[in-house]
Amino acid sequence: MKIYRAVLEYNNADTCEWECWYTRSSVWYSSRVLAEENLRELESYLKHLKDNVFSQRDYPELFMYKNPFIEVAEIHDEVVPMDIKFDNEFYEI
Repeated sequence: MKIYRAVLEYNNADTCEWECWYTRSSVWYSSRVLAEENLRELESYLKHLKDNVFSQRDYPELFMYKNPFIEVAEIHDEVVPMDIKFDNEFYEI
């Protein structure tokens, strides 16, 4: 089974050892359509960062980002029960 989420990755407009990348994302959805609905919110947030936050820095050209995208992950759709047994010799129950 595949799950989906909308993701935005951007840095702090710095270089070298001070550069840090951040990730904002939606929750995971079982439907790609639901995840895509969150892309507009992330695009709006990216616009806010570009227009208000990083445009006022000394070197706004250092602000880098990846356009919002849909991340896909494969998961098992069946729950497999686990049977865990403890040896009473080592554990008090």
